Amino acid sequence: MGGGGMKKIVLALLLLLLPVVCGDVSVYKVWSPYDPPNSPILHVDISEQVLYLGVVNKDEYEHDVIVKVECNGKTWGSGLIPLPPNSHIEKIVEVRVPISDDKEHDAKISLIENGKTIASTTVKVRPYFPVDVKNVTCEDSYKIGNTEVCYSNWFDITLKSNPTAKSDYIAKVWINVKDGDNIIYNGKNDFKTVYIPLGEEVTVSFKVPKIVLDKEKFTVETNVEIMNVTHTIDGVEETIQRRDDSGIYYDYKSVTKYYYFPVVIKNVELYRKIDENTSEFVKNFYDSANILDDEIRDILSDKYLQKDDVLPRYYVIDDPTLAILKITVENKYDRDVKAKLTVKYDNVIFTKIINIDKKEKKDVFIPIYTKKGSKNIVVTINPIDADTLIFNRSYSINIDPKPIPPVIIEKIILPKDEEIGEETNISGYVIIGKRYNMTIFIKNIYNKTLSGKITIDDNFKDGIANYSKEIPFTIEPHQIKEINVPIIFYKEVNGDLKITVSVKGGAKDYTSLAHFYAISPIGIVRIYYNNTLLLGKINVIKENSGIYSAKPIAGFNNTCVVILRNNLNSKVDCDVWIEVIDKDGKVRAKSGIKTVKLDNYSEAKVAFPIFFEEGFEGYTVAHIIPKSVENVDIIYTEVMEST
Repeated sequence: MGGGGMKKIVLALLLLLLPVVCGDVSVYKVWSPYDPPNSPILHVDISEQVLYLGVVNKDEYEHDVIVKVECNGKTWGSGLIPLPPNSHIEKIVEVRVPISDDKEHDAKISLIENGKTIASTTVKVRPYFPVDVKNVTCEDSYKIGNTEVCYSNWFDITLKSNPTAKSDYIAKVWINVKDGDNIIYNGKNDFKTVYIPLGEEVTVSFKVPKIVLDKEKFTVETNVEIMNVTHTIDGVEETIQRRDDSGIYYDYKSVTKYYYFPVVIKNVELYRKIDENTSEFVKNFYDSANILDDEIRDILSDKYLQKDDVLPRYYVIDDPTLAILKITVENKYDRDVKAKLTVKYDNVIFTKIINIDKKEKKDVFIPIYTKKGSKNIVVTINPIDADTLIFNRSYSINIDPKPIPPVIIEKIILPKDEEIGEETNISGYVIIGKRYNMTIFIKNIYNKTLSGKITIDDNFKDGIANYSKEIPFTIEPHQIKEINVPIIFYKEVNGDLKITVSVKGGAKDYTSLAHFYAISPIGIVRIYYNNTLLLGKINVIKENSGIYSAKPIAGFNNTCVVILRNNLNSKVDCDVWIEVIDKDGKVRAKSGIKTVKLDNYSEAKVAFPIFFEEGFEGYTVAHIIPKSVENVDIIYTEVMEST
């Protein structure tokens, strides 16, 4: 008894397990009221959303299943369906697909027995929506093919009952305005309920509050909800019923439709020219700002009035200056438009009313007053009688003005020594050892008091010139200031002084050159030895030839002659002496000092007796000290050889 009970329990367990692990149940085929089995996509009606399944049970046991359909995150389930055993005839099962829009979806169909899936298949499903969006048009527009240039914020939507419709419908309708995939106006809360008779069409109008966009065009998305299924399309569509040998089918086509703003901004850039478009802005700015920029005034007075790359320009760091924007606008509409152009920057708003002919592009020039650097400039434009269609775009404009010195050197007066002579009428022609004044006139061309310094520099060797290297200054607006710079040269030089005017906070330094030609009052024409011996000329052999040269001779009395020239047009007194130095730097002989008086532009010979104990190689050095100047020792060196 106990053993038989155990056999019954085991048998019962086997009977429960066999349908799950050994069953041969399948979904044989799936079709819809519109499409036969094995169609790549099955269409359903939105009112029914029905599919048909052919289910076969080839197992020797009966299976009781539930059909589950999963689609778009929703699930539909049937009641319990018995499938007789060993049935090779399919059982037709009607199922519903839970779809809430008209898009294509994957529908997973599963046969569930005792909570486990024993068979499944997946098909693509899409509802036939019974209403087409036949047209979307702006109430006041200029049509170009399948596009419209809008002049109104009212849009008319034409809905048409299409061949898949089974009845009249009540639809909830709204529109969205889109920039690509971005919704810039969501009209769902402004929906309208529309009655659409079978086979008829109706038109419903919507007002969009305001369209503000940084693109030239946008789309209008129409949303139609019928029986909790929402149909969405950007543009217009048409469904056509066709017949062939295989039966009835439907052709569907849709076209995206674009809507354009009536007036748009094509480009914004920094304009650098002074010409007929900008001269009035420039003149007004410089007159009102009291900036005395000679280059600007010269350009404005030029009858040809054309100069590139002069604007913008700035004078003091962190001060705003004039910049001019060239804004290219376009009227896409088929009639002339009066438009409002607005430019926003640095918390400043500038508005200008402009006239644009139909289908015209034109350049508009707008002055702005801002500081140097990258600026975010927002430009908007719309017809003044269509202020709900606003083109609005932000532009990054680099304001990189040309730096201009705010304080300039108006002129430099260089000394010219009258003693040098009338034939050298050159400023900066001076005598070494004599003090002069260089006069610098600086001018403040800006509209505020400025301070800074004048820096003077040269490329001369040390000790050649002496002057103040830095001179501070403060200068009032438009003032011309005279600055005297004492200067003295100690050696002859022909070169430039670099004069730089630097302003605290100035955009640029002003630099000028002052040329000086400093000469000695007395020049040495020649130094030679005039021996008194009959055999004073020594034959000196050099390389492959022999020459006779007057050389000083050791052990004899030698005479050194120095020829001097007065370079001035006045008398000059000077002390002269000579030294003889060997190649090791040792002084071998030194003359006494002689005072020489030279008339204007005259020459004089001065003879000095020189005696050497022995022969050597070295130099004869002549020293001339003019008595009319300071700290000047004119030195002339002549190579010599004593034998």
